Amino acid sequence: EPSVFKIVSSTIKSYHGYVVLNEINEKFFDFWNLGQVPGNITMCPIIVKNKIVGFLMGLGEPNAYNWVTLKKMESVTTETIAFFNDFFEHAKAS
Repeated sequence: EPSVFKIVSSTIKSYHGYVVLNEINEKFFDFWNLGQVPGNITMCPIIVKNKIVGFLMGLGEPNAYNWVTLKKMESVTTETIAFFNDFFEHAKAS
């Protein structure tokens, strides 16, 4: 069954759009967001050393479904990845 996590994990690309209502997605939002399913979700993979180590997720109203929102989330994700890569490089050098 598709989930936003599975889509991002398998494509290694960002997902930007509405949440498909199914058992997996509904369980996640029941647990994490008090059952409130957002009108729009943007999820970007955080990749460190060629492995997905997490996701950066932004939730919003349906009007957040636009190019600017997607590009901003991808920019913040790139900054996050750079931080982790820098952190691990410095930790390795110590």
